[in-house]
Amino acid sequence: MEMLLCPSCGFLWLKDKILPSDHYSNVAVGIDEAKTLRRRRNAIDRTNIIRRHLLLNNTCDVGTGEGLFLKVLDEHGYTGCCGIEPGADGVAHARSLGLDVICGSIDDVGSIAEARNIGVITLFHVIEHLDDPRGDIQKLHDALPSGGHLVIETPNLRGFSPRTIRDDWELFYPEHLWYFDNRTLPGFLKQFGFRIIAQGKRDFDSEGKGIPELLFRLGLRRQGEKSSKYTQPSGQSTSSSPPWKHSRYSFFRSMIRWFLETLVQWSGRVDYFWAIAQKP
Repeated sequence: MEMLLCPSCGFLWLKDKILPSDHYSNVAVGIDEAKTLRRRRNAIDRTNIIRRHLLLNNTCDVGTGEGLFLKVLDEHGYTGCCGIEPGADGVAHARSLGLDVICGSIDDVGSIAEARNIGVITLFHVIEHLDDPRGDIQKLHDALPSGGHLVIETPNLRGFSPRTIRDDWELFYPEHLWYFDNRTLPGFLKQFGFRIIAQGKRDFDSEGKGIPELLFRLGLRRQGEKSSKYTQPSGQSTSSSPPWKHSRYSFFRSMIRWFLETLVQWSGRVDYFWAIAQKP
């Protein structure tokens, strides 16, 4: 993939789009139980961050995928929420969960927002996929009422992984056309008249990250390095140990993992950036 970099602001984008126009309409959900659990934990963490800053009633989640964010909103008691998803498989899966999801695109946001009194639009890992982010953000701005909110989360080009492992970052791939960071995204939204009311950094399913990954984030372990110190005991040795040793091991391991995760979050060594913008 050939990419272009703006020398003044650091914005990075893919030079040539190589995906067919109907690519996202044909994407299958294809998630197993373990992946669903990770995505659900991620949706819960994301919801807990956003609800500190605004109410999430009448939210439209654009690019909702299988609908787990909407499911969490429903479980928290928020009402009037819906989603838009181009993939028929994702729409079917979300509807099987009892969610209100429309098969469509950003072009449908205006009519949906007007009909359903939408006051919040969320875009989680969508803006980097858009063919025309300027035109699409303008559509979202026009769809929101005065005082409405736009919530965006996207990979952070100035995050830990792209600065550390560079070209090996797993989020460099053809579906990602644009790479924002914690400077360019707020500036981009302000061009459309939005006011940034909150912003921050986070990771995907930080609760599910293992100790080796957390040590790597803190610079205490090389990438790909094996570490037997924090490896779960083998089945044979575990089964022959007294139960109290298992409980003690699990407790201390959980405490170590929690402490390391807290340090990672505090140090900002994460890969995503989010912003909440308000239309005046």
